[in-house]
Amino acid sequence: MKVDVTGSDSGYTVKAELPGVDKKDIGVKIDGNLVSISAKVERVIRRERYAGAVSRAFSLASEVDEGSAAAEYKDGVLSLTLPKRAPSERNRVQVNRSKSTGPDVAVLAAALRARRQARR
Repeated sequence: MKVDVTGSDSGYTVKAELPGVDKKDIGVKIDGNLVSISAKVERVIRRERYAGAVSRAFSLASEVDEGSAAAEYKDGVLSLTLPKRAPSERNRVQVNRSKSTGPDVAVLAAALRARRQARR
């Protein structure tokens, strides 16, 4: 299966050659930035019949908005329109000092120093 992928600021366009494949035998899966295309194929080459399945999976540079993706199959070419997912805001997590029920680190350090001095 030959695949062309083009990209723009807003998304990607994928064209996959699948001549002679029935539209109901094509599967497309999108998981983040991973796109998988599969198809059940049957074709005649030099009077030898070939039947089986083909598949293709590839990663894109950005994650895809799966809910807005569109697919069209015409003249043996599957065309996917895959808009890029809007970047999510990254929340900064504040790290708080845990409330320890045990002794303070400074107290432990002082006790360790006193113990070392007593051994000398």
